[in-house]
Amino acid sequence: MTAQAQEITPGGVPGLGDIAWGSHFCHFYDDGNELADVLIPFFKAGIDHNEACLWVTSDPFPTDAARDALQAVVPDLAERERRGQIEIIDHQAWYQRSAGQTAEQTLESWREREQQALANGYRGLRLTGNTYWLERQDWASFSEYESKVCQAFRGRRIVALCSYCTNRCSPSDVLDVIGNHQFTITRRGDRWDVLESAALTAARADLQRVQAAMNREHQIAERLREAEASYREAARRKDEFLAMLGHELRNPLAPISTALQVLRLQGAEQQFKREFEVVERQVDHLSSLVDDLLDVSRITQGKLDLNREAMELADAVAAGIEIVSPMLERAQQSLHVDISSSGLPVHGDRKRIAQILSNLLTNASKHSPPHADIFVSAWRDGDRIALKVKDNGRGIHPELLPQIFELFVQSSQSIDRAGGGLGLGLAIVRSLVDMHGGSVDVTSKLGEGSQFTIHLPAASDSSLGADLPLSMEAVVDEKAKRRVLIVDDNVDALEMMAELVRLLGFEVRTSEDAPKAMSEARRFKPEIALLDIGLPVVDGYELGRQLRASFTDVHLCAITGYGQSSDRLRSREAGFQNHLVKPISLAQLQEFFASIPAELPASHSAQLLSSSSARPANYRCSSQPLNSHF
Repeated sequence: MTAQAQEITPGGVPGLGDIAWGSHFCHFYDDGNELADVLIPFFKAGIDHNEACLWVTSDPFPTDAARDALQAVVPDLAERERRGQIEIIDHQAWYQRSAGQTAEQTLESWREREQQALANGYRGLRLTGNTYWLERQDWASFSEYESKVCQAFRGRRIVALCSYCTNRCSPSDVLDVIGNHQFTITRRGDRWDVLESAALTAARADLQRVQAAMNREHQIAERLREAEASYREAARRKDEFLAMLGHELRNPLAPISTALQVLRLQGAEQQFKREFEVVERQVDHLSSLVDDLLDVSRITQGKLDLNREAMELADAVAAGIEIVSPMLERAQQSLHVDISSSGLPVHGDRKRIAQILSNLLTNASKHSPPHADIFVSAWRDGDRIALKVKDNGRGIHPELLPQIFELFVQSSQSIDRAGGGLGLGLAIVRSLVDMHGGSVDVTSKLGEGSQFTIHLPAASDSSLGADLPLSMEAVVDEKAKRRVLIVDDNVDALEMMAELVRLLGFEVRTSEDAPKAMSEARRFKPEIALLDIGLPVVDGYELGRQLRASFTDVHLCAITGYGQSSDRLRSREAGFQNHLVKPISLAQLQEFFASIPAELPASHSAQLLSSSSARPANYRCSSQPLNSHF
């Protein structure tokens, strides 16, 4: 047996190939059938290659079902169990046997079992555990244990596969799981994919150790090139996965958010004020997490565009403060702002600079106690504009400072994860600052707070526009009762959106697919059509074209979870005048209807509204001064 063959073992799972000893990876499943499709070939490969195996079972694939399924492909399973090559045991029995152990004691028991397997003549230990039994209150401690496993198994004759049920994982749980394993295997139809995680550095070191055992130098170089290509492909798949995850999460968020607004318009808020506040706050939090996921995906794929303009820094600061002010108010924290309303010109994207500040203020608020003081200041520093956010919170550990702007990096949190978040905010700050040609640095001492300082290139004073309003207020024409067609294959989202639009005073018809929508449109003759893009059979783009061909004056608006510039361009090319991204707030909906003139030819309205910088006809501007204290 060659040195290389000694260091790897068959993965068994279709599409996975050989894996290195010491691998700790995971997969997500929907039901017992998907679980069996992974675990049966995984253990058969171990049995066929003289490995000791341990299978800790749980619903929806209990011990008896697991044993029967494996025996179908391993006829002498009972004899192998008798000899001790494989043990199939229910999770309750397993954890009763090892009750009271700490994480370190549990890891040591795996190492002892590996040594026992080697002493009995087996090549190593292959094990798996299904986490379906895991309760919400135990998630944080279990996740902390999982984060230690990669290092504990590295270089050992152990291969571990962890199973997670998708129905029992939140979006942040999914990211925790991916980050705690070397890689993740997923299946889309008949295709298997491997998603590499942040443990890539350790996996690369293991692969290089395997390659170092090979004799000829050119073979090592070739395999390193292949491995690098594989890493890049894995990173691409991870980015696609994050983008897909962010989009899919928007779909359930939309009907929840819309239902909340319907209840508010029906007067239920007065009776259930506390419940409204809780649901609204959690929906906003989840929407923020989804936005962070999508921003990270766009940044890593180079698809985030900046809409640059010359402006006073104070304008973007005011917008950033407005975003985070509810969070500061809930924590009863005081915000002190020392920024001149003029003389600090920058050339950048107003929305993204506001996002930079809101992310820094969110970070400061999370890591500061109630009633704390937070300070924002700005000044000219030669040919650059400096912006500083300072707090007197708990500070950042010195060991964490060099990685504070990396993806998914967070300071240690209590077991309840009261701080929340995915560890994306500061990574987004650095990326956005870099895109503006600026720099960001941080200084901090434990117990004395943190200070983030951003430097952006200064713009010339002459490039500033004369009229840059700080906010815009929509005015809805209460007299117009217009015919609106809504099309969405998500019945909950469709019904909630229809009810909300009716409460705003419009006549509404609904359909769940394109053929029904065209039939309804011929009877209803809609003036406005709100179309979901991801429709079955005929998508929203094609439905929009068909409606435009039959009703030239209909005003088309895309309603979708996709909001990148390429998605907006595609909807405009299909004849849509507006593009709204789920979940849609009541204010957005009111502004949208207010922006549609009472009588305007479709060709003219398309030209007017397709530009994101055009000011709708029914808007009025209102200026708000930048407060010095919140």
